[in-house]
Order: sequence, then structure tokens, then C-alpha cells
Amino acid sequence: MRVCLAHRLRVPENIAFVGFDDIPAAAQITPPLSTVTVDKEALGRRGVELLLEDHPEQGQADSLVDVNFIPRASSCPART
Repeated sequence: MRVCLAHRLRVPENIAFVGFDDIPAAAQITPPLSTVTVDKEALGRRGVELLLEDHPEQGQADSLVDVNFIPRASSCPART
């Protein structure tokens, strides 16, 4: 963000930033960083379930876990 600001790009008007995992510093930086969180417990539980399933013929498995978007000042709603 500092590099963008140094080049006179405004956050979020010209460029938006979104992080992942909502680290503590995300809310402390300027501007506060929008972020996506994932339920790590659910992710781990699903991983163990897949490991314990006995379906070697299936190969790779796809799974979805819920994520949550935490909007902060580093992003703004899409323009239409």
C-alpha cells in the first residue's frame, strides 16, 4: 500500500487491497485492511474426514468451507 500511495494511487479509490486470515495487524494499519477469514477448525475437521475416508479410487477430492469477508477501509464496494 505504501508504494501505491507513494505513486499517488488512492486506497481504495484507485486500488483496493484485501488480505487473508485477519491477522491482528490488519485492523491496525492505515487504512485498515479488508480481509477474508476461514473457519480453521472446520477446515481441519474436513481435512481429517477426507483422510479417514476409504475411497482410494476417487483420487483428489473437492471440499468447500465457509469464509467470511470483513470489509474495512482498504476496499470499497464495486462500482456499477
